[in-house]
Amino acid sequence: MSNSTKSRFSFAFLLQSRKFLIIVSAILAVSVWWSVMSAAVTTRDRSLTVPYTVDLSGSFADQIGLRLVDDVEVDVTVVVDGPWSVVSKLTPDDLRVRADISTVQKSGRHKVSLSVSRNSEVVDYDIVSTYPATVEINCDYWASRSFQLETDVSALSVSDAATMKLGAPVLDASVEAGVILSGPKTEMDKIARLVAVVEQTAVLSDVGNFTATIKALDKDGKPVDYAHCTFDRLTDKTVPLTVPVHVEATVALGYDLAHVPAAYAEKSIVSLSPDKVTLTGTAASLAAMNESLSIGTLDFDVLRPDDTGSCVYATSVTLPEGVTAGDASKIDVTATVLEGLTTKRITFRSTAGNTTFRDLASTQKASLTQKTYTVTLVGTEKALENITAENLTAAVSLGTTETGRINGTMRFTVSGADDVWVYYGNAGGLTVSATVSNN
Repeated sequence: MSNSTKSRFSFAFLLQSRKFLIIVSAILAVSVWWSVMSAAVTTRDRSLTVPYTVDLSGSFADQIGLRLVDDVEVDVTVVVDGPWSVVSKLTPDDLRVRADISTVQKSGRHKVSLSVSRNSEVVDYDIVSTYPATVEINCDYWASRSFQLETDVSALSVSDAATMKLGAPVLDASVEAGVILSGPKTEMDKIARLVAVVEQTAVLSDVGNFTATIKALDKDGKPVDYAHCTFDRLTDKTVPLTVPVHVEATVALGYDLAHVPAAYAEKSIVSLSPDKVTLTGTAASLAAMNESLSIGTLDFDVLRPDDTGSCVYATSVTLPEGVTAGDASKIDVTATVLEGLTTKRITFRSTAGNTTFRDLASTQKASLTQKTYTVTLVGTEKALENITAENLTAAVSLGTTETGRINGTMRFTVSGADDVWVYYGNAGGLTVSATVSNN
Protein backbone atom coordinates (compact mmCIF):
# COMPACT_ATOMS: atom_id res chain seq x y z
CA MET A 1 0.00 0.00 0.00
CA SER A 2 1.29 3.43 -0.97
CA ASN A 3 2.46 5.79 1.72
CA SER A 4 0.69 8.72 0.01
CA THR A 5 -2.38 10.02 1.77
CA LYS A 6 -5.68 9.29 -0.06
CA SER A 7 -8.37 11.98 -0.24
CA ARG A 8 -11.60 10.93 1.43
CA PHE A 9 -15.08 12.44 1.29
CA SER A 10 -15.86 14.14 4.61
CA PHE A 11 -19.57 14.96 5.35
CA ALA A 12 -18.48 16.82 8.43
CA PHE A 13 -16.42 19.05 6.20
CA LEU A 14 -19.49 19.94 4.09
CA LEU A 15 -21.52 20.83 7.14
CA GLN A 16 -18.84 23.26 8.05
CA SER A 17 -19.02 24.88 4.51
CA ARG A 18 -21.05 28.09 4.50
CA LYS A 19 -21.74 27.95 0.73
CA PHE A 20 -23.10 24.44 0.98
CA LEU A 21 -25.45 25.40 3.80
CA ILE A 22 -26.80 28.41 1.78
CA ILE A 23 -27.56 26.21 -1.26
CA VAL A 24 -29.27 23.53 0.82
CA SER A 25 -31.35 26.14 2.65
CA ALA A 26 -32.55 27.67 -0.62
CA ILE A 27 -33.58 24.32 -2.05
CA LEU A 28 -35.48 23.41 1.12
CA ALA A 29 -37.25 26.80 1.16
CA VAL A 30 -38.46 26.47 -2.44
CA SER A 31 -39.63 22.92 -1.81
CA VAL A 32 -41.61 23.94 1.24
CA TRP A 33 -43.15 26.92 -0.63
CA TRP A 34 -44.20 24.78 -3.56
CA SER A 35 -45.67 22.08 -1.38
CA VAL A 36 -47.71 24.65 0.53
CA MET A 37 -48.89 26.48 -2.61
CA SER A 38 -49.79 23.21 -4.33
CA ALA A 39 -51.80 21.86 -1.46
CA ALA A 40 -55.50 21.37 -2.29
CA VAL A 41 -56.55 23.49 0.62
CA THR A 42 -54.55 26.57 -0.59
CA THR A 43 -56.36 29.05 -2.88
CA ARG A 44 -55.29 32.26 -4.56
CA ASP A 45 -56.78 35.04 -6.73
CA ARG A 46 -55.53 35.56 -10.27
CA SER A 47 -56.37 38.23 -12.85
CA LEU A 48 -56.71 37.41 -16.57
CA THR A 49 -57.40 39.69 -19.53
CA VAL A 50 -59.90 38.30 -22.07
CA PRO A 51 -60.29 40.16 -25.40
CA TYR A 52 -63.88 40.35 -26.67
CA THR A 53 -65.59 41.74 -29.80
CA VAL A 54 -69.30 42.50 -29.69
CA ASP A 55 -71.25 40.70 -32.44
CA LEU A 56 -74.94 41.06 -33.31
CA SER A 57 -75.09 37.85 -35.33
CA GLY A 58 -78.14 35.75 -34.55
CA SER A 59 -79.71 38.35 -32.27
CA PHE A 60 -83.10 40.04 -32.62
CA ALA A 61 -81.26 43.22 -33.59
CA ASP A 62 -79.61 41.33 -36.44
CA GLN A 63 -82.95 39.94 -37.61
CA ILE A 64 -84.54 43.41 -37.89
CA GLY A 65 -81.58 44.75 -39.87
CA LEU A 66 -79.60 46.63 -37.25
CA ARG A 67 -75.83 46.82 -37.57
CA LEU A 68 -73.06 48.08 -35.33
CA VAL A 69 -72.00 51.57 -36.34
CA ASP A 70 -68.57 51.07 -34.76
CA ASP A 71 -66.67 47.88 -34.06
CA VAL A 72 -66.69 47.37 -30.31
CA GLU A 73 -63.61 45.59 -28.96
CA VAL A 74 -62.98 45.46 -25.22
CA ASP A 75 -60.43 43.80 -22.92
CA VAL A 76 -62.35 42.25 -20.04
CA THR A 77 -60.40 41.84 -16.81
CA VAL A 78 -61.54 38.67 -15.00
CA VAL A 79 -60.49 37.80 -11.44
CA VAL A 80 -60.64 34.07 -10.63
CA ASP A 81 -60.07 32.27 -7.31
CA GLY A 82 -59.08 28.65 -6.72
CA PRO A 83 -56.22 26.30 -6.06
CA TRP A 84 -53.05 27.76 -7.34
CA SER A 85 -52.30 24.55 -9.17
CA VAL A 86 -55.50 25.22 -11.17
CA VAL A 87 -55.69 28.98 -11.60
CA SER A 88 -52.02 29.31 -12.46
CA LYS A 89 -52.62 27.26 -15.59
CA LEU A 90 -55.71 29.14 -16.82
CA THR A 91 -55.53 31.08 -20.12
CA PRO A 92 -58.01 33.54 -21.67
CA ASP A 93 -59.27 30.68 -23.84
CA ASP A 94 -60.62 28.99 -20.70
CA LEU A 95 -63.06 31.88 -20.24
CA ARG A 96 -65.94 33.08 -22.41
CA VAL A 97 -67.33 36.62 -22.48
CA ARG A 98 -70.88 37.33 -23.62
CA ALA A 99 -72.84 40.53 -24.19
CA ASP A 100 -76.57 40.58 -23.49
CA ILE A 101 -77.84 41.86 -26.86
CA SER A 102 -81.45 40.91 -26.19
CA THR A 103 -82.23 44.44 -24.97
CA VAL A 104 -81.20 45.99 -28.30
CA GLN A 105 -84.43 46.44 -30.24
CA LYS A 106 -84.02 49.78 -32.03
CA SER A 107 -81.35 52.06 -33.45
CA GLY A 108 -79.29 54.28 -31.17
CA ARG A 109 -76.83 53.87 -28.32
CA HIS A 110 -77.31 51.03 -25.87
CA LYS A 111 -75.49 49.94 -22.70
CA VAL A 112 -75.32 46.14 -22.63
CA SER A 113 -74.19 43.87 -19.81
CA LEU A 114 -71.13 41.63 -20.07
CA SER A 115 -70.94 38.24 -18.40
CA VAL A 116 -68.11 35.73 -18.09
CA SER A 117 -68.40 31.96 -17.85
CA ARG A 118 -66.10 28.95 -17.98
CA ASN A 119 -65.16 27.82 -21.46
CA SER A 120 -63.26 24.57 -20.85
CA GLU A 121 -63.33 21.38 -18.83
CA VAL A 122 -61.38 23.08 -16.07
CA VAL A 123 -64.03 24.06 -13.52
CA ASP A 124 -62.32 23.85 -10.11
CA TYR A 125 -62.22 27.61 -9.58
CA ASP A 126 -64.55 30.54 -9.03
CA ILE A 127 -65.08 33.69 -11.13
CA VAL A 128 -64.84 36.47 -8.55
CA SER A 129 -65.36 39.62 -10.67
CA THR A 130 -65.26 41.10 -14.15
CA TYR A 131 -64.45 44.59 -15.40
CA PRO A 132 -66.03 46.30 -17.19
CA ALA A 133 -69.45 44.92 -16.37
CA THR A 134 -71.10 46.83 -19.26
CA VAL A 135 -70.17 48.22 -22.67
CA GLU A 136 -71.83 50.82 -24.85
CA ILE A 137 -72.71 50.03 -28.47
CA ASN A 138 -74.21 52.14 -31.26
CA CYS A 139 -76.64 50.45 -33.67
CA ASP A 140 -78.38 51.70 -36.78
CA TYR A 141 -80.13 50.57 -39.92
CA TRP A 142 -78.08 50.69 -43.16
CA ALA A 143 -79.04 52.72 -46.21
CA SER A 144 -77.64 53.22 -49.74
CA ARG A 145 -78.12 56.16 -52.12
CA SER A 146 -76.79 57.28 -55.48
CA PHE A 147 -75.22 60.74 -55.76
CA GLN A 148 -73.92 62.82 -58.65
CA LEU A 149 -70.56 64.21 -57.59
CA GLU A 150 -70.13 67.96 -57.71
CA THR A 151 -66.70 69.62 -57.80
CA ASP A 152 -65.05 72.47 -55.92
CA VAL A 153 -61.76 73.89 -57.24
CA SER A 154 -61.97 77.26 -55.49
CA ALA A 155 -58.48 76.70 -54.03
CA LEU A 156 -56.99 76.82 -57.53
CA SER A 157 -56.18 79.86 -59.65
CA VAL A 158 -54.48 80.65 -62.98
CA SER A 159 -51.14 82.36 -63.47
CA ASP A 160 -52.56 85.00 -65.84
CA ALA A 161 -56.17 85.93 -65.15
CA ALA A 162 -56.28 88.21 -68.21
CA THR A 163 -55.73 85.42 -70.75
CA MET A 164 -56.56 82.24 -68.84
CA LYS A 165 -59.37 80.70 -66.87
CA LEU A 166 -60.00 77.36 -65.24
CA GLY A 167 -61.94 74.90 -67.36
CA ALA A 168 -64.68 72.61 -66.12
CA PRO A 169 -63.13 69.98 -63.81
CA VAL A 170 -63.16 66.45 -65.20
CA LEU A 171 -63.92 63.62 -62.79
CA ASP A 172 -62.34 60.20 -63.08
CA ALA A 173 -64.33 57.94 -65.41
CA SER A 174 -65.13 55.55 -62.54
CA VAL A 175 -67.34 58.18 -60.84
CA GLU A 176 -68.39 60.35 -63.78
CA ALA A 177 -71.82 58.70 -63.90
CA GLY A 178 -72.27 58.98 -60.12
CA VAL A 179 -71.37 57.17 -56.91
CA ILE A 180 -73.23 54.91 -54.51
CA LEU A 181 -72.81 55.68 -50.82
CA SER A 182 -73.81 53.28 -48.04
CA GLY A 183 -73.83 53.77 -44.29
CA PRO A 184 -75.86 54.29 -41.10
CA LYS A 185 -79.26 55.75 -41.86
CA THR A 186 -78.76 58.49 -39.26
CA GLU A 187 -75.73 59.80 -41.19
CA MET A 188 -77.17 59.16 -44.64
CA ASP A 189 -80.35 61.12 -43.89
CA LYS A 190 -78.32 64.28 -43.26
CA ILE A 191 -76.49 64.22 -46.63
CA ALA A 192 -77.92 66.36 -49.43
CA ARG A 193 -74.85 66.68 -51.71
CA LEU A 194 -71.43 65.17 -52.23
CA VAL A 195 -68.64 67.47 -53.44
CA ALA A 196 -65.16 66.49 -54.63
CA VAL A 197 -63.00 69.26 -53.17
CA VAL A 198 -59.43 70.08 -54.21
CA GLU A 199 -58.00 71.22 -50.90
CA GLN A 200 -54.49 71.89 -52.24
CA THR A 201 -53.78 75.52 -53.12
CA ALA A 202 -52.12 75.81 -56.53
CA VAL A 203 -51.56 78.32 -59.33
CA LEU A 204 -51.95 76.72 -62.76
CA SER A 205 -50.69 77.66 -66.19
CA ASP A 206 -51.56 74.29 -67.72
CA VAL A 207 -53.77 71.30 -66.99
CA GLY A 208 -53.39 69.91 -63.44
CA ASN A 209 -54.18 66.55 -61.88
CA PHE A 210 -55.30 66.39 -58.26
CA THR A 211 -56.67 64.03 -55.65
CA ALA A 212 -59.95 65.53 -54.49
CA THR A 213 -61.51 64.76 -51.12
CA ILE A 214 -65.19 63.87 -51.23
CA LYS A 215 -67.09 65.91 -48.66
CA ALA A 216 -70.71 65.55 -47.60
CA LEU A 217 -72.95 68.60 -47.18
CA ASP A 218 -76.44 68.99 -45.77
CA LYS A 219 -79.28 70.94 -47.41
CA ASP A 220 -77.85 74.18 -46.00
CA GLY A 221 -74.38 73.50 -47.37
CA LYS A 222 -72.87 72.66 -43.99
CA PRO A 223 -70.41 69.76 -43.62
CA VAL A 224 -71.79 66.39 -42.52
CA ASP A 225 -69.70 63.84 -40.65
CA TYR A 226 -70.10 60.60 -42.59
CA ALA A 227 -67.16 58.69 -41.18
CA HIS A 228 -69.07 55.41 -41.05
CA CYS A 229 -70.19 55.53 -44.70
CA THR A 230 -68.39 53.83 -47.58
CA PHE A 231 -68.44 54.13 -51.36
CA ASP A 232 -68.91 51.34 -53.85
CA ARG A 233 -65.83 50.94 -56.11
CA LEU A 234 -63.78 53.49 -54.13
CA THR A 235 -61.17 52.41 -51.60
CA ASP A 236 -61.39 55.70 -49.73
CA LYS A 237 -63.16 59.05 -49.85
CA THR A 238 -60.97 60.58 -52.53
CA VAL A 239 -61.18 60.66 -56.32
CA PRO A 240 -58.83 61.75 -59.14
CA LEU A 241 -59.77 65.11 -60.65
CA THR A 242 -58.34 66.81 -63.74
CA VAL A 243 -58.54 70.60 -64.00
CA PRO A 244 -57.79 72.10 -67.42
CA VAL A 245 -56.60 75.65 -68.00
CA HIS A 246 -58.40 77.39 -70.85
CA VAL A 247 -57.28 80.23 -73.05
CA GLU A 248 -59.31 82.30 -75.52
CA ALA A 249 -58.74 82.54 -79.25
CA THR A 250 -60.71 84.17 -82.06
CA VAL A 251 -60.89 81.92 -85.10
CA ALA A 252 -62.25 82.49 -88.59
CA LEU A 253 -65.09 80.35 -89.88
CA GLY A 254 -64.55 78.63 -93.19
CA TYR A 255 -66.31 76.25 -95.57
CA ASP A 256 -65.85 73.94 -98.52
CA LEU A 257 -67.80 74.04 -101.81
CA ALA A 258 -69.10 71.12 -103.88
CA HIS A 259 -70.60 71.03 -107.38
CA VAL A 260 -69.97 74.75 -107.72
CA PRO A 261 -70.60 76.22 -111.22
CA ALA A 262 -67.43 77.07 -113.10
CA ALA A 263 -68.20 80.80 -113.11
CA TYR A 264 -68.07 80.92 -109.31
CA ALA A 265 -65.22 78.50 -108.63
CA GLU A 266 -62.62 81.21 -108.02
CA LYS A 267 -64.88 83.89 -106.53
CA SER A 268 -65.89 84.73 -102.99
CA ILE A 269 -69.60 84.04 -103.16
CA VAL A 270 -70.47 83.12 -99.56
CA SER A 271 -71.20 85.43 -96.65
CA LEU A 272 -71.06 83.83 -93.19
CA SER A 273 -72.80 85.10 -90.09
CA PRO A 274 -70.87 85.08 -87.87
CA ASP A 275 -67.63 84.89 -89.83
CA LYS A 276 -65.51 84.76 -86.66
CA VAL A 277 -66.05 83.30 -83.23
CA THR A 278 -64.21 83.56 -79.92
CA LEU A 279 -63.55 80.11 -78.52
CA THR A 280 -62.30 78.92 -75.17
CA GLY A 281 -60.29 75.74 -74.69
CA THR A 282 -56.93 74.31 -73.81
CA ALA A 283 -53.97 75.72 -75.66
CA ALA A 284 -53.42 72.38 -77.37
CA SER A 285 -57.03 72.00 -78.53
CA LEU A 286 -57.13 75.51 -79.96
CA ALA A 287 -53.76 75.09 -81.67
CA ALA A 288 -55.06 71.93 -83.35
CA MET A 289 -57.78 74.01 -85.04
CA ASN A 290 -55.09 76.02 -86.84
CA GLU A 291 -56.93 79.32 -86.27
CA SER A 292 -59.95 78.29 -88.36
CA LEU A 293 -63.15 76.31 -88.02
CA SER A 294 -65.02 74.79 -90.95
CA ILE A 295 -68.79 74.78 -90.96
CA GLY A 296 -68.77 71.93 -93.49
CA THR A 297 -69.48 71.66 -97.20
CA LEU A 298 -71.88 73.92 -99.09
CA ASP A 299 -73.19 71.66 -101.87
CA PHE A 300 -74.89 73.45 -104.77
CA ASP A 301 -77.00 70.33 -105.34
CA VAL A 302 -79.15 71.40 -102.39
CA LEU A 303 -79.03 75.19 -102.81
CA ARG A 304 -81.85 77.19 -104.30
CA PRO A 305 -82.84 80.83 -103.68
CA ASP A 306 -85.48 82.00 -101.23
CA ASP A 307 -87.84 84.92 -101.71
CA THR A 308 -84.97 87.38 -101.39
CA GLY A 309 -83.05 85.81 -104.27
CA SER A 310 -80.28 84.43 -102.07
CA CYS A 311 -79.45 80.82 -101.19
CA VAL A 312 -79.40 80.62 -97.41
CA TYR A 313 -77.84 77.65 -95.64
CA ALA A 314 -78.21 77.41 -91.86
CA THR A 315 -76.25 74.88 -89.84
CA SER A 316 -75.12 74.08 -86.31
CA VAL A 317 -71.43 73.35 -85.86
CA THR A 318 -70.32 71.07 -83.04
CA LEU A 319 -67.09 72.30 -81.50
CA PRO A 320 -64.16 69.97 -80.84
CA GLU A 321 -63.98 68.20 -77.49
CA GLY A 322 -62.92 70.59 -74.74
CA VAL A 323 -63.66 73.73 -76.77
CA THR A 324 -66.61 76.03 -76.07
CA ALA A 325 -68.06 79.27 -77.34
CA GLY A 326 -69.04 80.92 -74.10
CA ASP A 327 -70.74 78.04 -72.33
CA ALA A 328 -71.99 76.39 -75.53
CA SER A 329 -70.51 73.37 -77.27
CA LYS A 330 -72.19 74.28 -80.56
CA ILE A 331 -72.48 77.45 -82.66
CA ASP A 332 -75.22 78.37 -85.12
CA VAL A 333 -73.99 79.70 -88.47
CA THR A 334 -75.87 81.07 -91.47
CA ALA A 335 -74.27 81.02 -94.93
CA THR A 336 -75.71 83.28 -97.63
CA VAL A 337 -74.70 82.30 -101.18
CA LEU A 338 -74.89 84.90 -103.98
CA GLU A 339 -77.77 87.31 -104.55
CA GLY A 340 -80.29 88.15 -107.28
CA LEU A 341 -81.02 84.52 -108.17
CA THR A 342 -84.15 82.85 -109.44
CA THR A 343 -85.23 79.44 -110.70
CA LYS A 344 -86.56 77.98 -113.94
CA ARG A 345 -88.19 74.61 -114.45
CA ILE A 346 -87.54 72.71 -117.68
CA THR A 347 -88.90 69.36 -118.83
CA PHE A 348 -86.14 67.04 -120.00
CA ARG A 349 -86.84 63.97 -122.11
CA SER A 350 -84.09 61.36 -122.12
CA THR A 351 -82.90 60.10 -125.52
CA ALA A 352 -79.91 58.17 -126.76
CA GLY A 353 -78.45 61.45 -127.98
CA ASN A 354 -78.66 63.42 -124.70
CA THR A 355 -78.11 60.68 -122.10
CA THR A 356 -74.97 58.64 -121.46
CA PHE A 357 -74.47 55.67 -119.13
CA ARG A 358 -71.35 55.06 -117.11
CA ASP A 359 -70.01 51.79 -115.65
CA LEU A 360 -71.35 49.68 -118.55
CA ALA A 361 -69.30 46.96 -120.19
CA SER A 362 -68.66 47.24 -123.93
CA THR A 363 -71.18 44.43 -124.50
CA GLN A 364 -73.97 46.12 -122.53
CA LYS A 365 -76.65 48.70 -123.19
CA ALA A 366 -79.07 50.53 -120.88
CA SER A 367 -82.21 52.64 -120.95
CA LEU A 368 -83.92 54.70 -118.27
CA THR A 369 -87.14 53.31 -116.84
CA GLN A 370 -88.54 56.85 -116.73
CA LYS A 371 -87.91 58.99 -119.79
CA THR A 372 -89.20 62.42 -118.75
CA TYR A 373 -87.92 64.56 -115.85
CA THR A 374 -88.72 68.04 -114.59
CA VAL A 375 -85.48 69.88 -113.87
CA THR A 376 -85.07 72.97 -111.65
CA LEU A 377 -82.34 75.34 -112.79
CA VAL A 378 -80.85 78.07 -110.57
CA GLY A 379 -79.19 81.26 -111.83
CA THR A 380 -79.77 84.89 -112.59
CA GLU A 381 -82.84 85.75 -114.59
CA LYS A 382 -80.66 86.82 -117.51
CA ALA A 383 -78.64 83.59 -117.45
CA LEU A 384 -81.79 81.42 -117.41
CA GLU A 385 -83.69 83.40 -120.06
CA ASN A 386 -82.41 81.56 -123.14
CA ILE A 387 -81.84 78.11 -121.64
CA THR A 388 -84.06 75.32 -122.94
CA ALA A 389 -84.12 71.54 -122.66
CA GLU A 390 -81.70 71.38 -125.60
CA ASN A 391 -79.02 72.88 -123.32
CA LEU A 392 -79.21 69.88 -120.99
CA THR A 393 -77.37 66.60 -121.24
CA ALA A 394 -77.55 63.84 -118.65
CA ALA A 395 -74.99 61.33 -117.36
CA VAL A 396 -76.19 58.28 -115.42
CA SER A 397 -73.88 56.47 -112.99
CA LEU A 398 -75.02 52.92 -112.21
CA GLY A 399 -72.04 51.83 -110.13
CA THR A 400 -72.16 48.22 -111.40
CA THR A 401 -71.94 46.12 -114.59
CA GLU A 402 -74.71 43.74 -113.56
CA THR A 403 -77.74 43.29 -115.79
CA GLY A 404 -81.39 43.84 -114.93
CA ARG A 405 -83.03 46.76 -113.21
CA ILE A 406 -80.37 48.93 -111.56
CA ASN A 407 -80.75 52.09 -109.46
CA GLY A 408 -78.33 54.87 -110.17
CA THR A 409 -77.73 58.62 -110.06
CA MET A 410 -78.32 61.10 -112.88
CA ARG A 411 -76.61 64.47 -113.12
CA PHE A 412 -77.17 67.20 -115.70
CA THR A 413 -74.77 69.45 -117.53
CA VAL A 414 -75.97 72.88 -118.67
CA SER A 415 -74.31 74.07 -121.85
CA GLY A 416 -74.13 77.74 -122.78
CA ALA A 417 -74.18 79.02 -119.16
CA ASP A 418 -71.39 78.38 -116.67
CA ASP A 419 -73.16 80.29 -113.89
CA VAL A 420 -76.26 78.06 -113.79
CA TRP A 421 -76.67 74.90 -111.75
CA VAL A 422 -79.30 72.19 -111.25
CA TYR A 423 -81.12 71.87 -107.95
CA TYR A 424 -81.57 68.19 -107.04
CA GLY A 425 -82.84 68.50 -103.46
CA ASN A 426 -80.20 66.09 -102.19
CA ALA A 427 -76.47 65.87 -102.61
CA GLY A 428 -75.12 63.69 -105.39
CA GLY A 429 -77.77 64.06 -108.09
CA LEU A 430 -81.16 62.68 -109.06
CA THR A 431 -81.97 59.08 -108.16
CA VAL A 432 -83.13 57.10 -111.20
CA SER A 433 -83.70 53.52 -112.34
CA ALA A 434 -82.37 51.90 -115.54
CA THR A 435 -82.65 48.56 -117.29
CA VAL A 436 -79.31 47.02 -118.26
CA SER A 437 -78.99 44.19 -120.78
CA ASN A 438 -76.34 42.54 -122.93
CA ASN A 439 -76.14 43.38 -126.62
